[in-house]
Amino acid sequence: MEGKLGAKLTVDHISTLYSMCGYEVSLFAQSGTWCTLFDPDTSALMELRNDIKYSRVYGPFGANINRKLACALFTAIFQDIDSALRDPPKAVSTFRFGHAETIMFVSTLLRLEDVLGTDNSPITGSMPFSRAQHRGFKTSVIAPFSTNLGIELYRDQRDQPFFRMLLNEQGVRLPECHDEFCSLGVLRNKLSDAIG
Repeated sequence: MEGKLGAKLTVDHISTLYSMCGYEVSLFAQSGTWCTLFDPDTSALMELRNDIKYSRVYGPFGANINRKLACALFTAIFQDIDSALRDPPKAVSTFRFGHAETIMFVSTLLRLEDVLGTDNSPITGSMPFSRAQHRGFKTSVIAPFSTNLGIELYRDQRDQPFFRMLLNEQGVRLPECHDEFCSLGVLRNKLSDAIG
């Protein structure tokens, strides 16, 4: 990379260039400027570097207090769900907005193994590269630019509530559920410590 630019680069310089590449792709749907500086292996190493940092704060290997940061959000979501169940015509859609980091907390709190994988080992810089490529916690999957989380509420033929969760418009399965559609009681039980 230094040869391409003709300049000495620090890790901070390379990290900034990698961020510029990400913005170029997400904002302009092109990769012909900043991204040309990165070969696939360097891109993978930069993503791993970011994931190590973010997994210690927002992921399953952060402090226990970090898992509680989504509690207010889930309390509000369940108030909306309960309102929708009591009075369906009034509650059609509810939208809440936050940051990508909130989605990382939520994914960790819910143990979304479809997204996080089942590897319970912390991500480290010393792990073999082949293993690092198959790690569970990947910010590019969990919280890409314009990330979003949706909870769809349904009732079955017996009038029992169930839900479907979507992360970045893709259905995800909670570990306790057989598929994407699951009893609302499962979600309520899973989050019982996180609902105020």
